[in-house]
Amino acid sequence: MLLAASVAGAMGIVGVATQALDPADHDMALLFAGSFGALAALGVGHATDRIVLRRVKAMLAATERLRGGDFSARTGVSYGRTEIGELAREFDGMAAALQQQQADRVCAEDRLRLSEARKSAVLEASFDGILLLDGLGTVLECNAAARALFGCDGRRCVHHGLSDLFPRELPFDSARFNRPAEAFETSGRRLDGSEFPVEMSIAPIRDRAAHGLFVATVRDMTARKRLERSLENLSFQDELTGVYNRRGFLMFAAQQMKVAARNENTVVLVSVDFDGLKRVNDHFGHANGDRALVELADALRASFRETDVIGRLGGDEFLVLAPETDHVGAEQALERLAKRLASRNASGDLPWTLSASVGWLRTDPAQGVSLGELLARVDGRMYAHKRGGRGLGRAAPAWCPTLEPSPARPSDRAAPATRDAVPHEQLARRPAGLPSDR
Repeated sequence: MLLAASVAGAMGIVGVATQALDPADHDMALLFAGSFGALAALGVGHATDRIVLRRVKAMLAATERLRGGDFSARTGVSYGRTEIGELAREFDGMAAALQQQQADRVCAEDRLRLSEARKSAVLEASFDGILLLDGLGTVLECNAAARALFGCDGRRCVHHGLSDLFPRELPFDSARFNRPAEAFETSGRRLDGSEFPVEMSIAPIRDRAAHGLFVATVRDMTARKRLERSLENLSFQDELTGVYNRRGFLMFAAQQMKVAARNENTVVLVSVDFDGLKRVNDHFGHANGDRALVELADALRASFRETDVIGRLGGDEFLVLAPETDHVGAEQALERLAKRLASRNASGDLPWTLSASVGWLRTDPAQGVSLGELLARVDGRMYAHKRGGRGLGRAAPAWCPTLEPSPARPSDRAAPATRDAVPHEQLARRPAGLPSDR
């Protein structure tokens, strides 16, 4: 259009000029008009290239750069007030918006990666096993502690059901755990089949994106249970001799009494007192006194059964409760004790004599005799033996002093007791004494 207008204008000027000129100058005017039209056409073409074509080319180049991922691409031309200028302005604005969106997305991805890295670092650094479960109890993810806990390498724990790893938790009840987490104890099972105590908690993930997912935290309780048992043993065990202390003996002996009463069995209670402990301490030192008590405790363990309750009540006094034992079994155990003490004395490695006074009785717990009454009665029998001056171990006889209670008097024979058992009434009436040797 600019070119046509320029040519038309040039032709109009030429027409006016030719009318005013002489015929002789007519050719010169036409040449002048043609030159002017050519110059006008060149000017119009240059203006068109500068205003339109260059901007279009710039927008096409910027478009290619945007398509290649360069969101910093711009047209790089002046906008002006033309339609092409407005189009270039809109294009550059769109490119700037895309660049900002790209920058925001990169920042968001960086924050997400940082958050994931932090979460992964926390999970992997945790000493507790952490499992991600679906609504059916299937393991979807687990951390390094969980893999080590269950003996699985890589991702072998994944896709296992909760009941595979925790045999008591069968089946998985999502409704049970759809509430705030509460720790509970159960058993875990490694992939090799071995089981171990654990403390765990399961709670739902409160997130719409993770609806129906649960997180389980698992802690190995093996060391803690071992420590609890050690502390329990310390609270019930005599530190010097390794047998039960007073508290331990009274507790376990009372339990055995209840079991015997329920099963209608008799029990034998034995009181053992080291002879001359003060003399050993005074002449050989307290270290030898402690050794003497340890020797006596070892002799008791070797003479009685593993199921019998052996305790040191304090000082040089020991007690043994032997359930389901008759008078023959009691005599055999005391004979083994006498031989054991005599053998240790004969070995020649003890600077003092290992000797003990013993008293024992047999009774039926179902008759209502309390453990306290039995202890008082058996102590009387032991002190009667001590007053006799013949402790176990002073010689190596083939016999053992029998401390079975004397036969019941005729008035006592109707008492409801088994043979050789000590009825409650007899314990209350009969004085303590040392029966004759068999």
